[in-house]
Order: sequence, then structure tokens, then C-alpha cells
Amino acid sequence: MATGRHRPERPHHERRQARRLLGRGCHMNDVPSLPFDVLAAVRRAAMPDLSRWRQMIHATGGCAQPIRLQGERYTVDVPTGEVVESYRTADEPTGYLLTACGNRRASQCPACSEVYRDDTFHLIISGLQGGKGVPEEVSVHPRMFATFTAPSFGSVHARRVRDGKTLPCRPRRDDPLCAHGRPEGCRVRHGEDDSRLGQPICVDCYDYSGAVLWNAHAGELWRRFTRDLSQCWLGNAGCPGRTCGGSSGCPTPRLPNTRRGAWSTSML
Repeated sequence: MATGRHRPERPHHERRQARRLLGRGCHMNDVPSLPFDVLAAVRRAAMPDLSRWRQMIHATGGCAQPIRLQGERYTVDVPTGEVVESYRTADEPTGYLLTACGNRRASQCPACSEVYRDDTFHLIISGLQGGKGVPEEVSVHPRMFATFTAPSFGSVHARRVRDGKTLPCRPRRDDPLCAHGRPEGCRVRHGEDDSRLGQPICVDCYDYSGAVLWNAHAGELWRRFTRDLSQCWLGNAGCPGRTCGGSSGCPTPRLPNTRRGAWSTSML
């Protein structure tokens, strides 16, 4: 049975018990004390289409939240109208076709995020050193790694650590109050799981509207920035047009980074 959640590997004693039950041809109702995951694994292993099901799971690369596709596909010989090949997801063991979700976040899908991380690494390294269709001459080109941080919309709780010691959140001399009568600082030494991390110190001082609008338009801001940067780059190189020697400007792989209460993006 395919599920959309990543489940940890079962203990060895549960797997041995499941194999014994399967070998005896035991019915599911006879083993009510087993965990649900073990019962589901035994039920799936007893089905005759186990081999095809394993192929589908393997094809997703271990995706934790595979996308379930349903439909039909026909390949038709146009001159004769003959159906050369047909495929229906209804004939699959699960009733649908599984495909990887492709999520970039490890918290959502560790397997797909690892694939994305590897692909990004090879894409960037080929742009720096050459290879995969990129000439090796690029290794002598100038390069720069820059990080751009979003403007501040107000003070938020943060966890600061120095030399292994947790520091006060935002200490302020004389503990001044904001216009709403709340402390402008915070002397708490927050833990890693503190729910206040990333939250505004004063909810009335924090510019929520500005934060929402900035994040909503961040993509367009980045597009305009890279466009203007390329034009400036080409202008300084003495290229009057939009291209120079087959180049449209400087490559700008984008590496967004979102943390509690902070947003930044880097370019190479």
C-alpha cells in the first residue's frame, strides 16, 4: 500500500514476525496486536502484483509524498487508425501511477530534496569549472557570490549563540519601551524549540503589510534586478546591444534562504 507519508524503517523483530506470518499464510484478522505498518506490509507482500508495485515505488526514488496520476494513454498509427499501444492507470496495482513530488524542502520530502540538491550542485559546478556542454574556459572567468537580505520590517525574537553559549535575544540598555508601551528588547535566552522565535517583539510595531507585499513581489524584484545587472554588465564591457559575443549577460543562479523572521537570497 503506497502512502503519502514517510515512515521510518520497522524494527528487525517486527519484520521477522511479519515474514513468519506471511510464510504461514496467516490472515490479517488473526494478528490484531501487530502495528498498522506491519499489517499493511504483510497485506501488500501477499498480493500477486507485488513486483510491479515495487517497481513503481523504486521509480519515485523513495519519494515521501508521491503524486498519484490517473488516466489513459493511447498510441495510434495515424494512417491506419490502429491502436499500437495503450496504457491505463486503472490496471496498476494501486489504481494510479506514482510519480515523485519534486519538492525542494527536506522537511516535506527528504528524497526529492536530495535529488534537487545534487542537480543544483552539478549545474553550478559546471558553470564554474566547465563540463556538461559548458567549455572549460569558464574556469578563468571572474565570479562573485553575493547575498542580499530583505529590509527589516520590525524586531523579532531570535536565538543567538556564541562559542557554544546562548546569548540574550535582543538586550537593550535601560530597557526602553516602544510607542505601544512594550519593551523594545528581549533578554530571554531562547531555546531551539521556542515558539517565540521569528515572532515580532511588538506586534503593533511590526510592519506586517510591508512584509507581505515585499514577499509577494520578491520574484519580480529579483527579475528586474538581474535584468538591470546584466544590462549594466554588458554596458561596462562595451557591448551596445543586449548580447555580447553570444552572451546575454552574467549568469545568476538564485539561492533563496528563508529563516525565522528573515529572508535573503544569494546569487553566483
